[in-house]
Amino acid sequence: FGFVEGSAFHHSFPSFDLQTLTELHGGKENFLRELWRVFTIPASFEVGSYKQVIHEMREFQILGMGQYAHSNQPVHHLPYLFAMLGDQNTTALLVRQILARAYSPTGFSGDEDNGEMGAWYVLSALGLFAAAVGTTEDYVLGAVPLFPRVRLVDLGVVIEAPAAMLDFPTISEVMWRSEIVVGSLPYSCMLKGGVLRFMSPEVDVVRNAGVAHLRGQVVIRDTRPRSYVLSWLPLGLSCVALGACSFRRGQAGSHDD
Repeated sequence: FGFVEGSAFHHSFPSFDLQTLTELHGGKENFLRELWRVFTIPASFEVGSYKQVIHEMREFQILGMGQYAHSNQPVHHLPYLFAMLGDQNTTALLVRQILARAYSPTGFSGDEDNGEMGAWYVLSALGLFAAAVGTTEDYVLGAVPLFPRVRLVDLGVVIEAPAAMLDFPTISEVMWRSEIVVGSLPYSCMLKGGVLRFMSPEVDVVRNAGVAHLRGQVVIRDTRPRSYVLSWLPLGLSCVALGACSFRRGQAGSHDD
């Protein structure tokens, strides 16, 4: 039997029953070890029934993050599984690397199905991830946001990240309305408005080193020619990358208060 839109690496980590899946792997440590392999083993593939190399195969090789294939949707939750199991800093490091490698002002590779690729970028750039898309379930707290300050106007939410401009900042704690929150933030809380602040201790910052596993076992370095950087920055975000910004539905712009 084959796999649709991916391989065994991609379909071995569904998130709908994470507790049972972790138990099937023999516990959290074994599960996270296997998940980490997806990002670090060689980016090899077989053409199989396709009988030729298709663009998704070539794109994940160019990305250079093992078997992680960001150009197609089935794997987009994988970096966030670490955070969902309590290892937020591995999520933070991986997501920052994906944002840098898979998107740029010139375009992005892959399938932009119903705007999902762009939505993944926007949410990840805000430090959030919708684990159950289209529902009001909690948002997973992911990487340190790309911007020092963002205001979500319709929700009355401000997201702050003092370490936003560092290359690969890690997270010491996340605070919502001056209280520490761990792992996720309920959408019902966001509807009430408030300040979400990502704190990053300077001693934990990994600068210019690619993605490093927190145990120091593996480092993923970007050795591709610059011409292979396939990415995209949503319209309206690139102009405010060095300052604060605000968002309303359907638009983005600079904000300086």
